[in-house]
Amino acid sequence: MDKCENTEEKAPPSENGRFEKQKIQSKAQRNQPGPGFEPSCVSFKSDRSKDVIINFNDISSGVEQIHQRLRSGSEPSFASFRNDQANGHHTHSKSSESSGVERVDHRRSPLLPEENETRNQNQTCFDFTPEVSPEKDGVLYSFRFSGSGLFECSLTGLKFHITQEGEVNYKTLIWDTTLLESRELQARGPLFNIESSPGTISQLHLPHCEHQPLSESLSVLHITGDGSSLIKPEKITETHVVVNVPHLSDFGIVSTFFQRLIERKIKGQALLFLDNNNNFLSIHVILLPSNVPLQEVKEFHKDSTFIKVPAYCVFYKDQTYSCHSHPGWVDIQPLRSEVPENYGPNYHALYCLRLPLKRQRRTKKVTITIKDQQDQVIWQHKLPLPGLEKQQQKSILSNTERLQRIRPAFIDRVSGPTLDNLLPKLCQCTVITPNEEEKIGEVTSRLDKAKTLLDIVIKKGERASSNLIKILMEEDRALSETLELM
Repeated sequence: MDKCENTEEKAPPSENGRFEKQKIQSKAQRNQPGPGFEPSCVSFKSDRSKDVIINFNDISSGVEQIHQRLRSGSEPSFASFRNDQANGHHTHSKSSESSGVERVDHRRSPLLPEENETRNQNQTCFDFTPEVSPEKDGVLYSFRFSGSGLFECSLTGLKFHITQEGEVNYKTLIWDTTLLESRELQARGPLFNIESSPGTISQLHLPHCEHQPLSESLSVLHITGDGSSLIKPEKITETHVVVNVPHLSDFGIVSTFFQRLIERKIKGQALLFLDNNNNFLSIHVILLPSNVPLQEVKEFHKDSTFIKVPAYCVFYKDQTYSCHSHPGWVDIQPLRSEVPENYGPNYHALYCLRLPLKRQRRTKKVTITIKDQQDQVIWQHKLPLPGLEKQQQKSILSNTERLQRIRPAFIDRVSGPTLDNLLPKLCQCTVITPNEEEKIGEVTSRLDKAKTLLDIVIKKGERASSNLIKILMEEDRALSETLELM
């Protein structure tokens, strides 16, 4: 008899029921696994695979061997390849002979029970717009958080669970296809390099493009200077893959080789860019997964004009789609194209529509349509033509040049209350200093105050001019439209 049972025998008859209940609970607790138990290797086994029929007749012998392993009940295992250069923009994997192979666990960063409980509750998410700095190999995003909370980047869709004040810098990198192929993985989103002070970020929400995400279909590949490993998501929502952060480096959503063989719907975006060359108006159509940051595509096509239109669509990866126009005299090249799941660094157009300038001036609009192989429309937009040339000319100017162009009208039309509201907001985002705010505020004449403010901002360059335009659009939309800033 164990101690619990001896105690039960000595208890008074009226307490026998209570001690019997404690006995049952004690045995149940002994049978439960320890709190730190984790599987020793990454497992991608799923009951859903029993209902998926995959034809391996036309696939290489390597896939046939995997098929045989599936029939025999064995599960795939994955290796982590050590890497001394993973911190660079191009991640390169070394062979297992030179670096050795280690087991990869489903890792979770340690969290206190109360932290887990808090994160499972609905939490208010605050949007923020980071500072953008174009670099030679992409775009750097930066933002300084003043406190804790859940924040979503308006340019990338990334969400950060911030635990303390601190600055976060992040950018996209180029996926190393050799590393992915060696791990039998495929990219399902951009590869983000994220840097901040230790302890600033405790959880990441990486945007995915799955139309109907499965709970076991996605993982996050974590790449550091010591190698790479898979992190099991805390949860997968309709829009994001949520992971705890062991430490910061490179993070990207991936799926297994088996998921790659299954036909998938992808949430996408159809983007339009405009060029005006040699008496032709050229409209470039780009079709990308929805989790590709628009800012990256704009930077790649910085010599063209971005045309803002409703972009959402749904398509199947690696299927052929056709582009159509009305009126029919528009020249489209090519008429059909296969749509890849493209995560950069190149974002080339799938289709190019060429409109002779003489004919387009007599045409009010052109309808652009993308269809699948069953002739079903996946995206369509009616594009008004008369304003395209004007829109292109406006976008060629820098923000500083735009302010210089509207300077007389701004000084004449801006109201006193609008100027008073602009000053503290410009100071808050460090466009002007507190001393400059005080100096401008002491000017009694509205005209002189507007002139002083605008001249100070213009002298400070592109970033300051961009912030003034943005804040002015928030404060006085009617004036912004009149000045053609919108």
